Amino acid sequence: MATARRRKSLALIDRLRSEPYSFEFFQAVRLLEIATQQDSTEQYAKAPVAQHATPAKELVRFTASNKLSFAGADVLSLNTEVNGLESPDQEAQLRWLMNVSFFGQGGAQGVLPIRYTELILQELKNKNESLSDFIDIFNHRSISLYYQAWHKYRVPVNFERSKNQRSGHPDKFTQALLSLAGIGTSELQYRLPFSDEHIAGFAGSLSRSQRTADQLKSLVYQMFGLDIEIQQFKGQWQPLDQEVACQLPGPTNGLGVNNQLGVNSIIGTECYHAQSKFSVVVSPLPYKRFMELAPGTQKLESLKSLIRMSVGMELEFDIAVTTSNSQVPPTRLVDEPDYQPSLGWNSHLHSDSVLGIEPMNINLSHDMHMPEDGIPLYI
Repeated sequence: MATARRRKSLALIDRLRSEPYSFEFFQAVRLLEIATQQDSTEQYAKAPVAQHATPAKELVRFTASNKLSFAGADVLSLNTEVNGLESPDQEAQLRWLMNVSFFGQGGAQGVLPIRYTELILQELKNKNESLSDFIDIFNHRSISLYYQAWHKYRVPVNFERSKNQRSGHPDKFTQALLSLAGIGTSELQYRLPFSDEHIAGFAGSLSRSQRTADQLKSLVYQMFGLDIEIQQFKGQWQPLDQEVACQLPGPTNGLGVNNQLGVNSIIGTECYHAQSKFSVVVSPLPYKRFMELAPGTQKLESLKSLIRMSVGMELEFDIAVTTSNSQVPPTRLVDEPDYQPSLGWNSHLHSDSVLGIEPMNINLSHDMHMPEDGIPLYI
């Protein structure tokens, strides 16, 4: 059964065939290209015009009007024809035949002298189409290059063609934006828990060597619709390497290491570092959206990946998620699709007397992972 999108596409093509004069040339060719790529019957040739395919494999063949009158529309007619076979074992396919009025070698707006147009019209009157077909060889190529020149520098239509062809490779504009964002090579692409195309929209921000807190807030809001606050300089204790620890003189280290009082001696194995960590505080969420950020969910993994990509590997962070106690259902040991209790998340014990007085706040570390069978995956 045809999908609604398929029926809509067919209705639009039927209108294009019956009323070609109501469509602009570029829009008409674009619609034919989309409809042909979505055709699953292999009935039509699918190669875009002015690419690397031979004219017999292109989805549309262009002809120019040879009339000396001035037309009121770009596209005069649209029909179908059987493409020419290049070899006996090749199966014949249909392709579109479009007659245009604004471009060509002959006709009222042609580049050839009027005498050639008169000669073509005289031959057509004598039912001899040889000269007209010969001129249309050059018309087709010229009009194809004209369309390709329009197509080349327009971002939406390039993106659209790449998606319809399902080539698996981004179009050149998306590729350029991904390169600015730092994932332009094939080895770095398709490694995020969300589509790389989402990153292309943030290429301007991600191309900077440093990100500000306001930029990170904007990225998270545009990507996930979450209002967040960035709490900077969240100090933490970090372990010291053995090489910087204080060591007294001994048989293995001579005079010792880092043992000058007031210079380089350190007592202990940890050091407090105030600028290596920050917190992402999410504004209070309804319970349903709160569960979308549960450990192990795709949305949480995507959020952590975006933050990690933005700030780099040198900074650590945690994510604080808050909801109202009154919205959390009581813990029940049941097997229901709408309720999945998880320890440390939504299966806490509480009293009715304090219900809803204080918000429930949970901090998630950037490296926290849940086992695969710990909680169902939310999308």
